[in-house]
Amino acid sequence: TILKGTSILVDRPDRIIPFLFRKNKLICMLHGSHSKNVYQKKGKMLGFFYSIMEYIALKRADIIISVSEENKRYYLKRFPSIKNKISVIPIGVNKVFKPMDKKKLRKKYGLNEKNKIAVYIGRLEKEKQVEKIIKVFSKIDTELVIVGDGREEEKLIRLSANQKNIRFLGSLEYK
Repeated sequence: TILKGTSILVDRPDRIIPFLFRKNKLICMLHGSHSKNVYQKKGKMLGFFYSIMEYIALKRADIIISVSEENKRYYLKRFPSIKNKISVIPIGVNKVFKPMDKKKLRKKYGLNEKNKIAVYIGRLEKEKQVEKIIKVFSKIDTELVIVGDGREEEKLIRLSANQKNIRFLGSLEYK
């Protein structure tokens, strides 16, 4: 049960639907354009129904937080009525992160001192499209270091098995 007076934070508009008729304050985070993804992945019919549900959910939301100005503009163009309740709080990097000694890191992870290196840090999930990153790096002379884990990890490791320039480090703790 959810206590009376508790605010409910959801990470997508469709997750508001179970709470439509509760008196709780509803806060919705917009990490991307979900209906656009549904249209592309599931087709026009489901995309249409998702758009209707998204409209109802955002109309009911008390506060809407977008992670970017671009995303805010996208939603405002579709739903001008949310103008007074949408704000942007960008995803940022905590100030505790600071540059580290490159030579030590290359040695620690067995990376050649002279090679160019690109790093992907994030979840290994379908929507992150890491598969596309791997395909690009199979054609260029740069090492790709992938830090993170997720449901796509095994598939991505298999995809890059024959590529010497791609390395998976798994999930790492910041120290």
